[in-house]
Amino acid sequence: MTTFQGVDIIIRQGDATGFPCDVLALKYAQALYGVDRQVVSMLDRCGARVAHLPEVGEPAFIGSPPTLAARSLLLVGTRQLRDFTYADVRTFGELALSLLDEYADTGHDAARARVRAR
Repeated sequence: MTTFQGVDIIIRQGDATGFPCDVLALKYAQALYGVDRQVVSMLDRCGARVAHLPEVGEPAFIGSPPTLAARSLLLVGTRQLRDFTYADVRTFGELALSLLDEYADTGHDAARARVRAR
C-alpha cells in the first residue's frame, strides 16, 4: 500500500468487481475490454446502464453502482488500446487522482471518502 497526501492507494490482482473499496477507477479505451467490459455488462444486466462512456480525457462517475463491491465507479476515457502506451498509463493515473480530488472539492460523498485504486 502507498499513501500519497492522505490517500491510500492499493493495487491488487484479482476480481476487481468483488473488492470492497471507495472508488474503482478504470480506463475506457474507446471500446470495452477486460474489466471495464465486465463492469459495464454487470451494470447493464441489473438495469443500471452507463449513460455516457467517456471520450479521451473525460470522466464518467457512477455513484453507488449495484452489483459492485466498490462504493463508486470512475471510468476515465483514454486513447484506443492499440495506441495506449506506458506514458498513457501514467497520464491515466494522474488524471484519475486529479478527478477524484475535484469531486472531493465539490463535496461529492464518494470522492470525499478514502480512495483505493486498483
